Amino acid sequence: MPTIARSAALTTLPVAFLLAAAPSASAVELTTTQQATTSTRLAKLGSTVTFPATTMTSTIDTDDGSMTSTMPAQTTTTRLALAGLPLADVRLRIVPDGPAVGSMSPTEGWIRTTQRLNVEIESIRPVIAPGINLVKPTCKTTSAGSVALSGDFTGITEPATLTGDLTIPSFSGCGFGRDLLVTAAVSGPGNTVTVDLSPAGT
Repeated sequence: MPTIARSAALTTLPVAFLLAAAPSASAVELTTTQQATTSTRLAKLGSTVTFPATTMTSTIDTDDGSMTSTMPAQTTTTRLALAGLPLADVRLRIVPDGPAVGSMSPTEGWIRTTQRLNVEIESIRPVIAPGINLVKPTCKTTSAGSVALSGDFTGITEPATLTGDLTIPSFSGCGFGRDLLVTAAVSGPGNTVTVDLSPAGT
């Protein structure tokens, strides 16, 4: 996520009715995949970053509805602008720090999960000088941020949307004098993460 991404990251809809119907005595773990598209509204920059769709895999316990979900790291490039004028192209990468952990209730109609993730800024290239990278490729958050995502379960054939807020930690490794600049420009609370889910292959 940057969102920032993960993500996040529940891929549980195709088995929701099975969870509702499965008796405790026959509880099993089910694995399913879902297509997920993550976007993040960066509060300080006032811009939305959308990552390419990816496949997420979830394992669900039919006894209590608990689940874990995994997804790969995601990378995208976004253009930053000020007053409509393009300034720089920023290449961002969100890297999950372990699986997303959560639960779902098909009978009550909700999904909740928490994903920890790191944010890496691979490059910041001014539009007027795209050959120059203003940060080192080691520029990333000093710790993993955490985003609690939640949304409504609406049915197996229906799309689902999970949302939550991410506080982006400070950055380091960006280069001399640039850690503070990147932190001031990006880090902080109120970054809205949205994960749109749909059946894999759609």
